[in-house]
Amino acid sequence: MKLQCPGCNAKYNLDTSKIPAVPEKGITVTCPKCKHKFPLKLKPEDSKADDSQKKQDMLIPCPDCGHVNISSPKCLGCGRTFTKEELSKLKISIGG
Repeated sequence: MKLQCPGCNAKYNLDTSKIPAVPEKGITVTCPKCKHKFPLKLKPEDSKADDSQKKQDMLIPCPDCGHVNISSPKCLGCGRTFTKEELSKLKISIGG
């Protein structure tokens, strides 16, 4: 899925097949470039695999607040800093 940050217009490819569960209300993502937070609604069919995308960035859901961070070792929702062990367990590859 292609997405564009409404704050700085940076473009990203999101491999939604790597998101384990899509909440009905959607998810909140943070742009790694400008740190703008924006909501992202996903449909169940958006979770299908797209093997043609290269994996570059990581999607990191915070276990404390549920905020979804893009390639950030610190949660931009609640400020929690992830340990290396947590990062290895939490990170999900997304296309770039």
